[in-house]
Amino acid sequence: MTARVGTAIAGAKAEVVIGSPYFVPGKPGMNGLRAAIDNDVRIEVITNSLASNDEPYASAAYGRYRVDMLKMGVDL
Repeated sequence: MTARVGTAIAGAKAEVVIGSPYFVPGKPGMNGLRAAIDNDVRIEVITNSLASNDEPYASAAYGRYRVDMLKMGVDL
């Protein structure tokens, strides 16, 4: 996740909606998402399916974070 996205999430007051076919939060992104949720910010991530993605490696990388995002309360 880029620094600009992280800054936007950190400044959110109520809701963040992320739409990206290549979303891979990484450890810094997960920390940012968790901090936002801890501050009562609703997080929604919209991605495309593995079948419709032209970058299977991005989908595989994203897949490693799905369960943890769901557990912390991110809407996928």
